[in-house]
Amino acid sequence: MPLLTLIERTSVALLRLAPRSFREAWRDEVVATVRASCRDARARRGVCGLAFAGMTELTSVGASAARARLGRGPALTGGRPAPPDDSSRTGARLMSTLVHDLRLALRSLRAAPVVAGIAVLTLALGIGVNAAVFSILDSTVFRPLPYADADRYEEVWNFESASQFLFPGFTRALFREWATQRDLFDRIEGYDITSFVYGGPKGAEMLTGAFVTPGALSMLGVPPLAGRYFADGDGRGGTGQRLVVSEAFWRDALDRDPAVIGRTVTLNERGYEIVGVAPAGLQFPTASARFWVPWDPTAPPPDGAQPRSIVMFARRAPGVTHEQADAQVTQRGPALAEAAGAPAGRSAKLGLSFRTVDQKMERSLYVLGGAVAFLLLIICANLANLSLSRTLTRARDFAIRASLGASRRTLVRETLVEHVIIGVTGAALGVAVAWLALDLTLAMMPSGALVRSMNPIDLDGRALAFTAGLGILAALLFGLPPAWLASRSGVAAALKDESRATTGSPATRRLRGVLVVVEVALAIVLLVGAALMARSFVKLNQVDRGFDTSGLVVLRVGLPANGYLDPRSRDDLTTALIDRVRLLPGVRAATAGGVPPDSSLISFGKLEFAARPGTLTDVQILPIYHAWPGYFDAVGIPIREGRGFEPGEPAESVIVSESFARAYFPEQNAVGSRFRFEDDEWRTIVGVAGEVRQMDLDDAHGSFEFYSPLQSPPGAAAAKAPARAEAIVEYRTIIARADDPSAAMLRLRDVVHEVDPRVVVWRVESVDRLFADALARPRLVLLLMSVFASLGLVLAAAGLYGVLSYLVAQRRREIGIRLALGAAPRQVGRMVLGSGVRLTGAGLVIGVLAALGLVRVMRTLLYDVESSDPVSLLLVVVVLVATAFAASWGPARRAMRTDPLSLLREQ
Repeated sequence: MPLLTLIERTSVALLRLAPRSFREAWRDEVVATVRASCRDARARRGVCGLAFAGMTELTSVGASAARARLGRGPALTGGRPAPPDDSSRTGARLMSTLVHDLRLALRSLRAAPVVAGIAVLTLALGIGVNAAVFSILDSTVFRPLPYADADRYEEVWNFESASQFLFPGFTRALFREWATQRDLFDRIEGYDITSFVYGGPKGAEMLTGAFVTPGALSMLGVPPLAGRYFADGDGRGGTGQRLVVSEAFWRDALDRDPAVIGRTVTLNERGYEIVGVAPAGLQFPTASARFWVPWDPTAPPPDGAQPRSIVMFARRAPGVTHEQADAQVTQRGPALAEAAGAPAGRSAKLGLSFRTVDQKMERSLYVLGGAVAFLLLIICANLANLSLSRTLTRARDFAIRASLGASRRTLVRETLVEHVIIGVTGAALGVAVAWLALDLTLAMMPSGALVRSMNPIDLDGRALAFTAGLGILAALLFGLPPAWLASRSGVAAALKDESRATTGSPATRRLRGVLVVVEVALAIVLLVGAALMARSFVKLNQVDRGFDTSGLVVLRVGLPANGYLDPRSRDDLTTALIDRVRLLPGVRAATAGGVPPDSSLISFGKLEFAARPGTLTDVQILPIYHAWPGYFDAVGIPIREGRGFEPGEPAESVIVSESFARAYFPEQNAVGSRFRFEDDEWRTIVGVAGEVRQMDLDDAHGSFEFYSPLQSPPGAAAAKAPARAEAIVEYRTIIARADDPSAAMLRLRDVVHEVDPRVVVWRVESVDRLFADALARPRLVLLLMSVFASLGLVLAAAGLYGVLSYLVAQRRREIGIRLALGAAPRQVGRMVLGSGVRLTGAGLVIGVLAALGLVRVMRTLLYDVESSDPVSLLLVVVVLVATAFAASWGPARRAMRTDPLSLLREQ
């Protein structure tokens, strides 16, 4: 649509603000006036003139219509626009001023394209990384849950009083007891995350889903994309075969089938009828959930699968605060646990909110947020120095304009407009940088770090608004110093400062020096943080894992209930898989069982030892690894005492870790001793294994481990047939040590299907990759902190170089006179280097003091390194001094090579 036509139609639309009589009387005249004014402006000044005239006319029409609506009389008389009143003249003047300032700013930027380009690109980098980190923080920490009454949601967890251990998951009976507490919670629902075997057209695959109570999805207040959520009664009497699928599952697996409601899909070899499709925004209880199955805790167990425990989440009753709910849950917990038949000492507490990321990950995100903020401040300080240099070259222009009547406010405004253009342009480019930075950051984050975030992590409207605001704020930060310089009112002083004798006032030199000190100080904080993370990461990598992980590959398979109920059949399959894996080229050993850092299961409770009957320990949390005969030799875990498991090993045999043996058998051989969890079966220790590291490598204390036989003992009874919804009767892990683990991983899936195509392959991965995932969080923080610190160091060096180069240029005449009077070149060089040392030293002192205070927040992120680690501080000082010397050497060398005769002739 031509611009003139658009302006005319907009003016007609604005007239609708006025009463009908006004519109009928003045419509044609208004359109004619707007058309004539715009055509005249286009003929004189082109498209820019047309746009400016259009904005002016539309402002006048809108104001006139609004006044007519308010009864203040029409501003249009005699068929022609009346003389504009003061407000319209003010609006026109403001618009004219804005257009003039924009033209002047663009002309000034075109005159220095290299400087403007550097400023825009540098600012885009700083704003982009800030926007990316803000998007992650906003989605995971700042933003409330995208659900109705989200501030009232709580999770209720079990609490072991003796050990102060908090863990989720209620039994059916305990859930029902808590469901009666309606004075505390007006809605009580539950969920249990689990895996399902989806029998799709491309074959069986493992997908994440969740059992939910019937009202769980509807309580969240997010309407379904299609169909409905579960209703009361779903989950009992066969209705457990209903299903709500996610938008991602509907899109990827069902090809956006418009007739999806009523369609049947196969999960765990059982047909489920789809009753609803959840929207993409419903990421509950995890972003990876692809479908939901109803579970009714109030009904008798249906003929279908049920979770062994369910996480209870509830909505506080109106008027009940978080603190009140926490106190009441703690108070009522023991009685309700006892009524449900829970072990003695069991209570309850409010657990983690189900949107909360891991505490260490949250602290890491805050540290990264502070790092990118410091980086942006360094960029702003550097750009301010760059702008000051450019403004100094225009000081005569500013002084002459001031002498011709330009006010101080005008000069400040024009300078700020120029920098706002840079800031807005940098913010616009920063959006593209943010997209890239966000994708890279999410790709490097640990797989489980953000799994509990209920909000999508993306550059949404909030992030874009933050980016725009950051661009304007940055423009003000680096635009105010040159604006202040441009606004100096003393015309004679300004002209004197810009004479051939000098190139800047003492105040300007001090301001530039302060900016360099700020850059150096901020860079030191980033460097100290990066050095601490580097030292911590190196020590984490040096942690003894307790066994040789090189070449180890794990293959997790699900054994279907159809054919593997008998434990002997499961053992036969395991033996067949191990034998086939051993035949693969390059495979040196194969076995089965759990391998660190993943444990087969976790057991906790109080321990009783046969040698000390009736005496119970505190509650212990023990990772349990199932082990096949030959497991310890294949995995490389040494047996310190006793022996490993043998074929036909009794089920009560166990192998414990060294730390377990030292703690409970300090003065005797643990082999042959017996112990048990309270009220459980007795176990006999047949060996003591070397210590291994669990998933949390930065846990300096580690934990006890023990191993139980994976192979069924002779005469073991067949397993009870599971509920029909459970297609998998057991998961097992095959372990291989190969010369080329990548090649072995490619063949393992085929090996399984060659032995039995019904067996579901869950995951194939290397043990080194598992440990790498355990190090993903500190590695991410180290990598990003190193990048930000390196950029900050480069920018600080550039700022120091620029100031010293400016100093040399400023004092060329003085340097020439000194050299002419007999000063040695090295003395001149020392003078320049001394200026750099003074600026660097001031920044160094301020930065180290600031770093010692600010990096305290990193204490929980460090492993075996103090936040005031002297090695890291010394390393930073050495790097910074070396960088400062390198940045100062160029200007000092230039000063030493000054030819006094040539310089005096120029003067």
